[in-house]
Amino acid sequence: MAIAITPASGSITAKLTTCRVNLTSLDDNRAPDDTGGAFKYYLLFVNPAGDNGKSYVFNVSADGKHEFNSYVFPNSGVWSVALYDASNDSSLDSIAVTVA
Repeated sequence: MAIAITPASGSITAKLTTCRVNLTSLDDNRAPDDTGGAFKYYLLFVNPAGDNGKSYVFNVSADGKHEFNSYVFPNSGVWSVALYDASNDSSLDSIAVTVA
């Protein structure tokens, strides 16, 4: 699985830059035979200052992709953008993002 943010980390300005998070290579249905129901995910945007954000809960396409548009970081600093499984709140992946 992969998380990518546009514009790139270090090119984002707090309160001004609208960001897009692209997710790839995620499972769309639960194994072993895709009869366990659809996976549901969410993103957490975490800053040590406590100005955290959370996305809506979403499914991915059959090819394992989802695009989360229009997140604006409220403050500068190093943020963690983390992907969670909505069924049990387990963390699946994360990236660090630097916001000016």
